[in-house]
Amino acid sequence: MTFATTSLRAAGALTAGLLTLGMLAACTPEPNPTPTKTALFASDEEAFAAAEKTYRAYNDAENDHRRGGDDDPQDYLIGSALEGYIDGQRALQEAGLSLEGDIAVLSFEGDPASIERHGKRVMATVCLDISHTTTHSSSDVEIADRPPVIAQQIEMTWVHDSYLISKELDAENELCGG
Repeated sequence: MTFATTSLRAAGALTAGLLTLGMLAACTPEPNPTPTKTALFASDEEAFAAAEKTYRAYNDAENDHRRGGDDDPQDYLIGSALEGYIDGQRALQEAGLSLEGDIAVLSFEGDPASIERHGKRVMATVCLDISHTTTHSSSDVEIADRPPVIAQQIEMTWVHDSYLISKELDAENELCGG
């Protein structure tokens, strides 16, 4: 064998190897795209509008429930908010107290700095008009000395396809101008 023949065979083997490698690379599947995390809402305003809608529905369910209706406010609660609601209802019952009348949502102010995990968690301050409610003892005595407007600090968490109230705490009533 001459140097030229050996070189041609080596070049042919190298070309065949590169072609095979190229064909194998062409058969390798594309890697699965990595999903990018996107916001649930196009803007903070949209997130807070959805959260406010849920809070207002919760308030309506509470009002309906106090009037003896079928709406269950617990449908809008999870976590410590649900536990607090259950404990509060139990405490009222044990103390022989009842709340009558409707509560109105005066304002819902979302905190833009509170938006977490692409809108899955938001916080807001809610001002509630409780001036049309009365608290009665078991002997039907009205308990007075309550402010007409109260403030609540709430946290809402996105679950499946809507917000649920996950925390509900008393806030300074001055936040509502009171």
